[in-house]
Amino acid sequence: MQSVNTSRAATAAPSSYSDLSSKDMATDVYRAFRGSGFSDAQSQALTAEINRENNFQQKYLFGTHPDRANKATNVGMLSWQGDRVPEL
Repeated sequence: MQSVNTSRAATAAPSSYSDLSSKDMATDVYRAFRGSGFSDAQSQALTAEINRENNFQQKYLFGTHPDRANKATNVGMLSWQGDRVPEL
């Protein structure tokens, strides 16, 4: 199993994410999962799923966006819909 490179220096949260690369976003997401108590394997899997879901495109990571397939409103970086939204 290959570990995620987390060598990027931790800094204060930016006021804008527009200058962060996809790699930086992935590192930050991974670190957030680890900091929330997920194991290394769980954090890697969740980070990979977010990449699969939206390729770390900022317009999809935060807030809401429409789902082109079913016209529902997706919420957050994992694109939750319907009954899952309140849990988010």
